[in-house]
Amino acid sequence: MGGPFIVLWVMAHRWSNQQMRGYMAASICGIIPFQVFLLFHQFGSGVLTAALLGLIFMPTALLGTSAGLWIGDRIPRKGLRRIAAGLLIIIAATAILHPFL
Repeated sequence: MGGPFIVLWVMAHRWSNQQMRGYMAASICGIIPFQVFLLFHQFGSGVLTAALLGLIFMPTALLGTSAGLWIGDRIPRKGLRRIAAGLLIIIAATAILHPFL
């Protein structure tokens, strides 16, 4: 889905929280079919099983998304950007330090 790169790109713009969320959702939904196709082409039918499991658990993801949107609506744009940057730093540090842990 692009992960940190898409978040950094969105944060580089002066968009409202709703515009940032809308762009990220649209870009992720647009990319997913291509990713599933490429993964299927590379790794075979096991990818389709994983994609089906993802669809089965989609209601849980949507519930979490709803909670996140509710919380995000109550955080000012500047604060939301700081939180996103902090989470990206934590993700990067974890990825870098993972071999040593």
